[in-house]
Amino acid sequence: MLNDHNMRSNRADGYNYLIDETIKTNNTCLISLMWMSPCSKIIRRDIVNGIKFEEIRYSNDNVFSVAIACNATNIEVKEESFYMITQSDNSLTSNFLQKEGELECRTGAMLRAFYIAKRKGKDISYYFETLKSFATKLHRRNWKLYTEYLSCLNNEGISIMQMIREQYKDKDRLHRWKGYLNTFFHFYIERIKFFFANKRIKDSQITLLL
Repeated sequence: MLNDHNMRSNRADGYNYLIDETIKTNNTCLISLMWMSPCSKIIRRDIVNGIKFEEIRYSNDNVFSVAIACNATNIEVKEESFYMITQSDNSLTSNFLQKEGELECRTGAMLRAFYIAKRKGKDISYYFETLKSFATKLHRRNWKLYTEYLSCLNNEGISIMQMIREQYKDKDRLHRWKGYLNTFFHFYIERIKFFFANKRIKDSQITLLL
């Protein structure tokens, strides 16, 4: 049902595409892992098994959806339409990634969902393009999360240098090199901070044990 304030959202187009591709290829990972939302999904209660939405403002359903997908042993796709996605000017998905704190919130949720799928042995290559996209948006805005994204992709065999080159591919030679040095500087500063933060935690654990 639509009212004067809510219109049909074009987000449904992407979901419909994944459903069509799933039916064509019989690859249920497209809707269970790539479609990181419970929208338009009917889920058996026993699969949920205590899994909850995260208590965050944006993307609070990402971890829930991926964890549910990892628990599912049988996934079926129906072409019937029974759910309509609408949009309004004041919704959480309007002006995507433009609101204060939204980028950090969504990228953090994406990383947590990725790590769940990886621990469960799922095909995590579905997330690489999204991870690259978020890393590009995080560049210069949040060095800590940007570093975590680069490290995550590097652990999966994607070159950090390749990622950084993509950030500056449209710049002239001087600005490219300045950008490379600046990015690597912040990247390794964050890695050093992470190392010493972990060391302090381990040292405090040793003290408690003593």
